[in-house]
Amino acid sequence: MITARQNAEFSTERNNNCYMQVKTDRDEWIEKADHYLSIAKQYESGQSRSVKRHGTTALIFNASRLHLECKAGWYQRAAEAYWICGDYYLDVAESYAFAAAVYARELRDAEKAAYLYILAAEAYEKLDGVGAECYYCKAISLFCKISNYEMAGLLQQQIAQNNEKQTKYKAAIRAHEKASNYFLASKNEHQSNLSLSKVASLSGWIGHYRKAALLYVSMADYYLKYNLKKHSAKKFFFRAGLLYVAIMMGEEEEEESTNIYNQQQLMKMWNDYKTKDCQFDISCEHMFLHNLVIIIEKKDVDAFADHVYFFDEVYCLDAWCLKILDKIRNAMMKKCF
Repeated sequence: MITARQNAEFSTERNNNCYMQVKTDRDEWIEKADHYLSIAKQYESGQSRSVKRHGTTALIFNASRLHLECKAGWYQRAAEAYWICGDYYLDVAESYAFAAAVYARELRDAEKAAYLYILAAEAYEKLDGVGAECYYCKAISLFCKISNYEMAGLLQQQIAQNNEKQTKYKAAIRAHEKASNYFLASKNEHQSNLSLSKVASLSGWIGHYRKAALLYVSMADYYLKYNLKKHSAKKFFFRAGLLYVAIMMGEEEEEESTNIYNQQQLMKMWNDYKTKDCQFDISCEHMFLHNLVIIIEKKDVDAFADHVYFFDEVYCLDAWCLKILDKIRNAMMKKCF
């Protein structure tokens, strides 16, 4: 006599065995993907069964559009099947790109084409982040065509991030600048300033201190316009101040070092910062910069190290600030010895 509990256990075991038998056959999906792609190619050449069956499509309402939508649909199915296979990212990207081209050139549907190009780029990123830039650029062009500058800016940011991963900082800077302009066109000042912040950070990282400092000051001016954001302005003034100290020490790249600041000019510049933001005068950032210049004038390397150490205990300096300070320390040591 089988009890209810035994019956339930038997049913559970039987279901588990059934689930174990269900698996994705990679070869089967590759075959499906190739089949879908061949059907799309038939639509491309006008050899599909629907065309053969109906002969001329002149009497079918909206027949040409339906034909093109079917062609794009088969390309999308091929891309999805290749994606299930795994490791076929190039085929995925090319299939999505073919479908996007149909929507862009023949169906005149820019938005649909742009999103398909994004899928193609995301697939290509699995192989090469920079190689995906071509598809992202096509999507950006289509979004600009329909005045969707917000999406254009987001995609431009993705291009910049891919360039950063490849340590192509100059290309990343150009991409972030374009993203900032796109966000401005969409009237999104906050995102635009975030992109400019990345431009300033990367410019300072590769030694373009003057450009970075001017950007940080302009961002501080922007934040001072808003009551909820003005407390962040001193952070940008601090970064700009660090960069000007580096310029004073002659650590800027040669093509940018047209003018070296002295201590009096720095003090005058920081007085301008205090005029713009009264809180900067009593901030720990301003005190750190003021005392840093005095230590540099005395050429006291040990005091410099202690000054940075104690300030880091309070402020928690990030890698960017530490790199600039390291440049300043090295320049000071060269003058001392």
